[in-house]
Amino acid sequence: MKLRNILFALTVPALALLAACGGDGTEVKPKPTVTFQTGSGFTFSNASVKFDSILKIGIRATTADKKLAKVKVTLATNGGTAGAIWDTIISSASFNYDYMYKVKGGVGDVQKLEVTATDDNGESASVSLNITINPPIFSVNQTGNQKCWNIIGINKGAYDLNEQMERGSSEDEKFKDLKDMTTISNPDFSKAWTSGNGSKFVRVAKADWDNISSSQDLLDLWNQKATSSTTSITNLAVNDYILVKSGQATKFNIYVIRVDEVSDIAGNNDFVKFTFIYADI
Repeated sequence: MKLRNILFALTVPALALLAACGGDGTEVKPKPTVTFQTGSGFTFSNASVKFDSILKIGIRATTADKKLAKVKVTLATNGGTAGAIWDTIISSASFNYDYMYKVKGGVGDVQKLEVTATDDNGESASVSLNITINPPIFSVNQTGNQKCWNIIGINKGAYDLNEQMERGSSEDEKFKDLKDMTTISNPDFSKAWTSGNGSKFVRVAKADWDNISSSQDLLDLWNQKATSSTTSITNLAVNDYILVKSGQATKFNIYVIRVDEVSDIAGNNDFVKFTFIYADI
């Protein structure tokens, strides 16, 4: 009887110790803590701001177990894949830093800014906030007699709406809001556009064109039509009206195009001539 009591007395604290360690022999390690600094001057919750605004993000991280190893800031736009925009290696139990984020992106974009703190055990914790990019309101203007040429001909087969200029094959794809879709394997003039930067296209009506009087009208029209937009537009014809959201991260990247001429000329000298409305920044 005495031996049984002794064994029982030894078993109880052993079970308690096992439970404290996770029950399966795996030690439960504490995670770091990361928060945003609150108060005047700091952005610490979801915010709606203008392009080029500078946000002060107060990063406050601590760990109860050894040291922090790394703090990283990532950004994802409109639910896309997050990419690192800042990180630092550290070796201390706490970290305080005011990160200054200059807002870039397209009007109407929603960006998720996330801060992740990782300790030297590999344990991590994250905190995030959403940033909606609001446009300033600009007057609008228009420019005409612009051309996007057959891309397999001698002329420039792409167009930059932001800089209002033609772009050639040797130039960076990120500037090509309109890009002719003719190919060498199918050399008939395509009368179609895609882009080199992820621009989106959707047909609209003449009444929509007529009603544009400010950049806010352009944004409102995009918000109405965005779900129908695609990455290319085909069968271009005279008096087509096309709403475009450029893939360029500029102060305002929404335009309406009117097709004025579709010229199918021998020798790959074809072009689409157009006029477009833009925010006069």
